[in-house]
Amino acid sequence: MLASTCFSAPPPSSSSPSIPTHLATLCCCFRPPARPPWPRSLLLLGAFPPPTRPLPRASFTDGGGEVELRLDIGKLGIENSRDVFVDVDDTSLLLRAKSDGTLRTLINVKQLFDRIKSSETIWFIDEDQLVVNLKKVEQELKWPDIDESWESLTSGITQLLTGISVHIVGDSTDINEAVAKEIAEGIGHVRTVVATLGGKQGAASRFDKWQYLHAGFTVWLSVSDASDEASAKEEARRSVSSGNVAYAKADVVVKLGGWDPEYTRAVAQGCLVALKQLTLADKKLAGKKSLYMRLGCRGDWPNIEPPGWDPDSDAPPTNI
Repeated sequence: MLASTCFSAPPPSSSSPSIPTHLATLCCCFRPPARPPWPRSLLLLGAFPPPTRPLPRASFTDGGGEVELRLDIGKLGIENSRDVFVDVDDTSLLLRAKSDGTLRTLINVKQLFDRIKSSETIWFIDEDQLVVNLKKVEQELKWPDIDESWESLTSGITQLLTGISVHIVGDSTDINEAVAKEIAEGIGHVRTVVATLGGKQGAASRFDKWQYLHAGFTVWLSVSDASDEASAKEEARRSVSSGNVAYAKADVVVKLGGWDPEYTRAVAQGCLVALKQLTLADKKLAGKKSLYMRLGCRGDWPNIEPPGWDPDSDAPPTNI
């Protein structure tokens, strides 16, 4: 029997306090500039910067292969397009305008919801609105909003999980439960979020108890003693490659630069970012986990045997 705590999401709680800058010494956060070439997604968590939001008089739409942002600039005194400055790369957007001789920031999105083709960015002034059109890299991914905030992640992650549960593993039962509860509250009743027990009493710490854990997306939460991001990154890679602990079987590794329950949402947000990266890097992973579950979680992950295969038989697996 898999020892775990399962959270069903109650009504959404009030917004969490702003994320502190002193939570950890590692870094604000680590996001690979491109999709990771290896099957696991790694995120190093320190403190998240406060999410940057569009001006109140702004509208955002997702048109499928592109997204569009419209800002009302009629009252800013902008005379022509030469007073507007658009700085964009594949993951960020900075809009500034010169008004009354002063250069002011209209919007500063440090982390877009997903990557864009920055060289194909189009912007123009339509009467009293500044219109910015961004071409998406992942055209089928629906953007709930322009930035990668807690609200947009909890809304947008469900299209990537496609009904697969999320399992939180690690040495600390308290951390696992707190983060699982926060994620469950964020994404609602449409998914199951499971927090496994930590330490030796937890099933996830044993190599022979992962038969059912592989049916979900597993996130390994680990507090790091590393003094910087590079060291924590290397620490995580060594843990995964050595396979000395059962947690190394997890799909996602999240390193924490310390722990404070008050900032549970920051860790939960990091988990969702890592899961988004993972599922976009391997678009067949969710379907594969669904197949593994439908065949009865027989322990043949990741090389799934054909239907009818008996794990207790003496016949050798056909996928070796």
